[in-house]
Amino acid sequence: MTLSKQLWLLISILLVSAFLGSFVFSSLSIRTYVEEQLVVKNTDTANALALTISQTEKDEALIETFMATQFDLGHFKHISLQPLTGEPIIFESGRPSESKTVPIWFKTLLPLSSPEATARVMDGWGEYGLLRVASDTDSAYGLLWSNIIRTMLWLMALLILVAIAARYLVRTITRPLEDVVRQAESIGRQQFIEAKEPNTEELKRVVKSMNLLSRNVKQLLVNERQHVEALRKSLQYDALTGLANRSVFMQSLQTLLDEGSADQEHRLLMFRVMDLLELNQRLGRKQTDQILCGVADCLSQLQGSLDVAQTVVAARLNGSDFALLISGKANLKALVTKLNEALRTSWEQCLPSEGQRVPIIIAATNIKGDDQREAIMTHLDGLLAQAEMEWPEQNSVISKSRYSGYGFSVDQWRAVLTGALDSGNLGLAVDQVKTSFDDIVLEELTLTIATPNWNIPAQHFRPWARRFGIEEAFDQRLFSEALALLETNQDKQLSVRLSQDTVSSVSFLSNMTEQLKRYPDQGHRLTLAIRESTAVTSPIHFAAFAKMVSELGTKVGLVDASAEFLSSDLLPSLGLSFIHLDPNLTTDIMNNGKEELFIQRICSVAHSVGMKVFIDEPAIDQKKQALQCGVDGFRYRKN
Repeated sequence: MTLSKQLWLLISILLVSAFLGSFVFSSLSIRTYVEEQLVVKNTDTANALALTISQTEKDEALIETFMATQFDLGHFKHISLQPLTGEPIIFESGRPSESKTVPIWFKTLLPLSSPEATARVMDGWGEYGLLRVASDTDSAYGLLWSNIIRTMLWLMALLILVAIAARYLVRTITRPLEDVVRQAESIGRQQFIEAKEPNTEELKRVVKSMNLLSRNVKQLLVNERQHVEALRKSLQYDALTGLANRSVFMQSLQTLLDEGSADQEHRLLMFRVMDLLELNQRLGRKQTDQILCGVADCLSQLQGSLDVAQTVVAARLNGSDFALLISGKANLKALVTKLNEALRTSWEQCLPSEGQRVPIIIAATNIKGDDQREAIMTHLDGLLAQAEMEWPEQNSVISKSRYSGYGFSVDQWRAVLTGALDSGNLGLAVDQVKTSFDDIVLEELTLTIATPNWNIPAQHFRPWARRFGIEEAFDQRLFSEALALLETNQDKQLSVRLSQDTVSSVSFLSNMTEQLKRYPDQGHRLTLAIRESTAVTSPIHFAAFAKMVSELGTKVGLVDASAEFLSSDLLPSLGLSFIHLDPNLTTDIMNNGKEELFIQRICSVAHSVGMKVFIDEPAIDQKKQALQCGVDGFRYRKN
């Protein structure tokens, strides 16, 4: 027996078993429901009729009229009234009616019971008699039969759909069919190739038919070229948003690079709706589609606001990624700001009850005519990875240069990162935190990767390490290097920044605890810096981490901090050593009174719980203002 037959036998047994089980269970459930409805009908009829008779004169003719009317209104087997004195009044159906639509075997297989309902008829304060009501089951059998037939049809339709899906599953499992699948996919991409016929007889016939189809389609396309071209153009736009798709975008980008001069500058923005699958599961497809359409509308509005002389292509690259290609120069920062405002408005309109930030990250860069398309897309992918790591503190990354300068593909990045971990070609970069008197308060260590052509800083390779799931390994290496450096330099105070996943990693925490216990002196001069987003999104893990680290004599700092940490009830109990404010909070202290007041408030709260406040090195004219706000030190980045 072939593999395909074995799989089909197994699938058939499972499908038939599931069908029979579902059908039997559904049939019994429907029968139970019909019987319950008969009981309810009998009871309600008996109670209603008894109440009506109780409230009228006990005239036999009038009572018979009520009972006859009720008997004629519904399908009843009998309705009877047995007075305490006198003859009973009985209405019964005549000869049982034979349903032409319900077979006898069905009634035998699924018998219905219609329990008789009783109700007491009152005459003033005394009892007049007992009313009995029983429904005829013929109409109920008709209802039961139609519902079961409908259920069977639905189950059969579902069985057919599952069988079709199983057919495709078998096709993917059976390896010899892979060439046929690839050939079909090529035809779908208008690559009408003819495959070599295999030796297997069944597959040989299939491939021969596919080759015949390819030849026929090729000839058809030759004859109907204009029609096919018109159809192709109609398929170049995303059905949901109306934007151009990825192929149109990539073609437009290549055309722009090929036709422009080497020094001609252009702008490219790419942004991503984060956790689209989770949004779809939480909000439903309809609302998720509204969000995506809102994003597309924002792009279209931005596209319409640009200079008409500029060529602008707005595209949806895949489910969650969008892009905006602009020929000529444009202010990227202004574009990102305008786009963020439009996205925020669209988000609030789609989901007014959502309190979280807009889950969209943006990457923007300059490009020139001598750039390579693959290098540009790789660079933008890296910027998106960096923006994802920095979200929600900020959702956009604007490249200061045309591209990263590395031009690595995804596989090359993976090779560089794994090679750095294996070969040990990792270096250390040091950023110093100084007071206003240039006294060194702290030195922040980061890793660098040495390659034959570049020395790659942490902010460039960290997003890729996170994407590949090996960021914890770099954190472990950085932690070990910091302890080794502290052992040889007794006067240093060092800080290392750990990622969010590392804080909750059991293996890292176990190894860290062991090393800190082994080197307590070095641990007392080490500060572990955690991003504020980690503390906000995982407060329990962060609090447990801070408590464990402080018990070992090591300090914990908060970096990239904003206003969110002020609202945390855990802040006073965390024992944090310092906070490093987000650079976006200190861009214009001199001219922005609200920004200055805000920093003063942060410093006041931080100092009240024994924390120092650090910021990135400000401009000379803003340094004095920052000190007046209460800032304790400035980080100086080494180039």
